Amino acid sequence: MIKILIYVCIITSMIGSASVFAIDLGIIQLSMFRASILFLFLYIILKILIKNEKIRLNSKGDNIYSIRFMLIWVIYAFFSLAWVRDYNAWLKAMFYLNIGLIIFIIFPKYLKNKFDVLLAFRLIFIMALIHNCLGWYEINTGSYLFLETEKIAAYTRVSAPVTTFGNTNDFATFMLLSVWISYICLNNAKNLILKLIHMFSMISSVLLIISTNSRAILLGLLLSTMAFIVLSMRRKRTRNFLLMILGLVFFIILLNSDIIINIFTSISNNLSFNFSSQSGSVFVRINLIKNGLHFLISTFGFGVGAGNIEHWMSNEAIYYTEGIINMHNWWLEILVGYGLLIFVLYLLFYVKLFKSTYNKIKYSRNAVDMSISLGIMCFMAGYAIGSVSSSSNINSEWLWVFWGLAVAYQGISENKSDRTFA
Repeated sequence: MIKILIYVCIITSMIGSASVFAIDLGIIQLSMFRASILFLFLYIILKILIKNEKIRLNSKGDNIYSIRFMLIWVIYAFFSLAWVRDYNAWLKAMFYLNIGLIIFIIFPKYLKNKFDVLLAFRLIFIMALIHNCLGWYEINTGSYLFLETEKIAAYTRVSAPVTTFGNTNDFATFMLLSVWISYICLNNAKNLILKLIHMFSMISSVLLIISTNSRAILLGLLLSTMAFIVLSMRRKRTRNFLLMILGLVFFIILLNSDIIINIFTSISNNLSFNFSSQSGSVFVRINLIKNGLHFLISTFGFGVGAGNIEHWMSNEAIYYTEGIINMHNWWLEILVGYGLLIFVLYLLFYVKLFKSTYNKIKYSRNAVDMSISLGIMCFMAGYAIGSVSSSSNINSEWLWVFWGLAVAYQGISENKSDRTFA
């Protein structure tokens, strides 16, 4: 029963914006995901009370640091109440951090093997495929089913997809995940038709990323592709996969070379930066960083407190940001919001998670482990840069779910029969 509820949470988190298919309760939007995670949490608490069970974490598991870090992050954020200035924003940030903590504790407890995680990724793939179809529908029809009315005209002019995410940057971040979820499912599909569907989804997701004109995600896609090549070349199966992709690209060029030329032209145009400009997105982002570092120094390295960056940016900024008050940089959001201590611990969490996942691909000859590990690592490599695209990622519930799955997979022990030191 608990596993079923977890999978329901995973599916509903991938819907996108919390305001889609949600009930407005005044103080909160009760989305399908939030209702699911609340029901899951209450069900487990009730089970603990009735059967006197305890949630025991494996203190020797590779993911114990990840779980402890999340707990420390929540505790630090809670005590930042002592110096925050915007209590409503603090409460909102605490809400999302506690969702993350619940996921980090529950997922590793009940998703006990790689096939549980693989099933979760297959469910995510279904939702990613739906978002792919919606994205192409928006591009080709100019009809936006889930976008706020006042934004439709602007997105229609540039034919940019957003689906349920509300903006192109959040959608592009999800498409980056879609690329590597599709890869995982492709490598574990037994049916030729399913393999073709997964291949289509990978290519479609890449093209949709390009259509969003999100420079950070484009850079993230390039970095994750480089990581894929470096990490996987020693595996024969992956070399064959790369050759198949190159063959497909060559076939497309033979049919219509303009497609590839247009793609590379679009990428080149989107990845041009002008750091000397006194206006535009690059200028604003630089000033956001300057303001953030100024706030960090002003708070003696403790950070402005959970959810309070926007308040400080509105009232204490010394560099002009054209009215933009979100940090637009996940790494700086953690550093400025929660201080040096949490930032360093978060970096350690990221490195340890990547290293643990790398060890699985390094010492395993199991195809499931290899594909899941490679998919997670490639997304992490791309996210390291792509995470600076969105205004804030703390309220992206689907991201918390992905990290929860990654941490759950991190804690799964390998069978000795799956290990090789070749």
